[in-house]
Amino acid sequence: CPQDSIRTASGLGQSAQQSAVGMLRLAKQTETLAMELDQRAIHTLQVIQEAMKHSQHAALIARTAIDQAGQNAVKLLAIKKLTDGASAQQTAAEERAIDAASAAR
Repeated sequence: CPQDSIRTASGLGQSAQQSAVGMLRLAKQTETLAMELDQRAIHTLQVIQEAMKHSQHAALIARTAIDQAGQNAVKLLAIKKLTDGASAQQTAAEERAIDAASAAR
């Protein structure tokens, strides 16, 4: 019967229209979600870049500290040599003074 065919076709048309509206809504939600994910990805990249800057700065500070420690070690060695030499000279001078005092008696 043609009326049944028309009703069936009309029902299928309405169902297709509802499906199309639902798909459009889902497409918009997907687009919104994609934009949010893009923004989060951009933010994550910025955080990573900032962390890299901090890491590079920390490495520079560490290298500077190591260089300074090396310089301090060289200075300490020089100071030790000077004090050892001065101590040896003082001991020799004291021994000469003792010898001179003994010879004077």
